[in-house]
Amino acid sequence: MNKLHTIPAVMMVATLALGGCLARGEAPSEASASAPAAPGAGAQDPAAPADATKPASLPSTSRKVIRNAELAIEVKSPAATETKVSHLVERLGGYIHSSQREVVAGEGEPRSTSVTLSLRVPAERLDEALREIKRFGAGDETEKIGAEDVTDEYIDVAARVANQRRLEQQLVGILAQANKVDEALKVHQELNGVRTEIDRLEGRRRFLESEAALAKISLSLQPLRPVVGFSTAAVGVELRHAASDSISVAGGIITFAIRAAGILAPISLLFGLPALGVFWLLKRRQRKLVSVLAA
Repeated sequence: MNKLHTIPAVMMVATLALGGCLARGEAPSEASASAPAAPGAGAQDPAAPADATKPASLPSTSRKVIRNAELAIEVKSPAATETKVSHLVERLGGYIHSSQREVVAGEGEPRSTSVTLSLRVPAERLDEALREIKRFGAGDETEKIGAEDVTDEYIDVAARVANQRRLEQQLVGILAQANKVDEALKVHQELNGVRTEIDRLEGRRRFLESEAALAKISLSLQPLRPVVGFSTAAVGVELRHAASDSISVAGGIITFAIRAAGILAPISLLFGLPALGVFWLLKRRQRKLVSVLAA
């Protein structure tokens, strides 16, 4: 059989064999690793055969744990505390991911500022960062700490990357044997798909590494609530509200009276005038009857 006609068959065998290994999460089997290679194009020395049954080596790794924390504290000045937190995070080797400031100014009340920060610090220094931030507090505080173990996913992604790279090498060897344009195009298309998958998996692996290396802290800085909330300005505001409520009630009563009059007036004209005329006629007949009886 001509060697050129065996290229699609070889490519199919190699792809199916490695696909079965990927489905089991293992390295390529001996069938895929022993696919024939072109002379001088990645062929191995028969005297030193490769161990095709040996699984793809995986990088040794410690556990990958994504740590996060939520902390809300009351401080005397949220704006000033934000600056202190920024310096602290930079000293610990982290950074401020996002910052949000909200200013509320109620009627008769002083302006109130609250700050929400999203912090990233090295995972091994998360506890230290929380202790230092709590020292800025001057009132109540709320804390919540969580963790997500992504070690299994990280190992699985690393295994899939290793398998995809082995498949990439086999396709490169097959591409070197192709002498026809259509055969080369088919192998090249398959090779592009494998490399795209490698890029996607590598991106996911780097994301998991980054998330595990840097812990997240959602920090809320609230102004310290006063023990006694009394002020002359607040009393004046309450008096104005009471006066406004009284005027609103009086206006409602007047509005109801006007609407009632508007409804009763037509009814009175429609039924009142005929009733008054009947009453007048009856009264007149009564007077005539009395005068006749008296005569």
